[in-house]
Amino acid sequence: MNNKKYFWLKLNKDFFKQHEIRIIEETENGKDYILFYLKLLVESISHEGSLRFNDTIPYNDKMLSTITNTNIDIVRSAIKIFSELKLMEILDNGTIYMTETSKMIGSETKWAKYKRIEREDDELDIVQNLSNRERDKSLDISSSSLNIYEFLEKNFGRPLAPIELEKIEEWKTNFNIEEDMIEYATRIATYNDKKTFGYIEGILRNWFDSGYRTLDQVKEHENKKTKESNTTIEIPEYDWLNENVKNCWKIKTIMV
Repeated sequence: MNNKKYFWLKLNKDFFKQHEIRIIEETENGKDYILFYLKLLVESISHEGSLRFNDTIPYNDKMLSTITNTNIDIVRSAIKIFSELKLMEILDNGTIYMTETSKMIGSETKWAKYKRIEREDDELDIVQNLSNRERDKSLDISSSSLNIYEFLEKNFGRPLAPIELEKIEEWKTNFNIEEDMIEYATRIATYNDKKTFGYIEGILRNWFDSGYRTLDQVKEHENKKTKESNTTIEIPEYDWLNENVKNCWKIKTIMV
């Protein structure tokens, strides 16, 4: 994650006029919710919007109550409201992502740059490829029309967090895993209703450890397996947030 530290938060002069903020402020304990929200924004500055206790442990209600000096009942109610208003997202791995932070830190971070480019590309696609985009289906999206980041977001149904973007770069850079293999692993995860980075990484690591370096090699292996009856393979579900901890592999057996 970006090591640059930010020590201030830039609020637009119309911050308290935003519809979401006004709605929150008008609720019972609204001012307590707003103060808690501002504390979370400040806490998330140095992590580009993401909040975790550490790499292996996400924050829970009690932790957030302690670090922000906020009543735990206020914390629980506020989290529900913030999530409903899309001011906060709770990711699959428990990470809390403050969706507005990147707009307030006074600098374009890696995440903000990615989202800006994504919006610009989307606008261009609307003009040039509207008919093609209308034909997209959840598991029939071609990597030729969507990059791997867009493909994952489309299948996950949410924006990727900064830590997830860096994990993708690690797959590609450190393990030389091609994007079409990541896409194929995502299709498998989607088909099995296991749309998590841990499950996808388990598939990729299994392929890598088996010596498969291209999607053709993976499919050739699968074709051989389909000719054998009652054959199973073991796909490890790798907990990538605990990759330095021993015994962090779970084995899931599936039919091929």
